[in-house]
Amino acid sequence: MTWLKNRTHDHRPDVKSLACMVYAQRFPRQVRNQKKQELSIQTLKLNIDGDICDPYGDPVYIKESYQVSRTPPAVVRIQQDGAPQTVSPPSKILAKLLKWTVHTLEIFWWREDYCGPADVDSEDAESPLWSAHVEYSNGEIQDMESADDVPDPVLELLSALAELFE
Repeated sequence: MTWLKNRTHDHRPDVKSLACMVYAQRFPRQVRNQKKQELSIQTLKLNIDGDICDPYGDPVYIKESYQVSRTPPAVVRIQQDGAPQTVSPPSKILAKLLKWTVHTLEIFWWREDYCGPADVDSEDAESPLWSAHVEYSNGEIQDMESADDVPDPVLELLSALAELFE
């Protein structure tokens, strides 16, 4: 593993490219963990519009939108009635929430893990049940959505954001 990882920094482009590909295939968790160390969320938008299961397994219709900004530290919730609510949690708590979103919920891989081929743009596609827009401090931007059921990490993030308004 160490030898192969060292080849991913080789000065020869062909060796480096092949080593990176083999390393990613052989040690996918290591690649994910390394990528997580590089990520820091600056802004996050989460939209839910549809039926989700509550903790008791009953379907509940939710139409909510959350916008999280690190600078200035603020979370805006827009519920079904369209009225915005804003909270300004301490920046330490907001930073902890955003770090948890990257490291535990692994938001960077939601598109790969939870968005299927049916979620690509097409004329007869359903409207998305959930969508997320993330802007990272390194300049990367992610947009993801799915018309399938809401995966557990999305529900966990929704719950954590809703708790800020209690």
